[in-house]
Amino acid sequence: MEYFPHGTQTALARAVAAEVRALMAVERISVRELALSAGFRSHNYLAIRLRDEKPLTLDDVEMICAALGEEPTDLLQRAVDQHHARFIEDANRQAEANAVERRRREADEAELSGEAPSLRAVANKGKLEDPGENSI
Repeated sequence: MEYFPHGTQTALARAVAAEVRALMAVERISVRELALSAGFRSHNYLAIRLRDEKPLTLDDVEMICAALGEEPTDLLQRAVDQHHARFIEDANRQAEANAVERRRREADEAELSGEAPSLRAVANKGKLEDPGENSI
């Protein structure tokens, strides 16, 4: 299990806080108002968590959801979905960056070995194909 130092949060914890902030925006409720209606002793406690300085606990989520008339499981599912979508976006972005780097390395190696890619290969972003009779 990965250890997260004090003051840091996982991406999922940040997604949960983002969902709470989104609910607050829809309901047009301030942190102070939410803290009071949810039963927190201090609005500062909630503000710190909604600024992603510390993670919300499951007890916090239950109290917040009760005050906003929201099911905790629905809020948590939206946060998981948001987290998953961001994870997929990041993975796709990294895969594209890796592909670009691989094509650059292949072009550099071809240049060093004297096998510079044809103009058609460069135009096709490194996808080598037989130029045939219509080569440049």
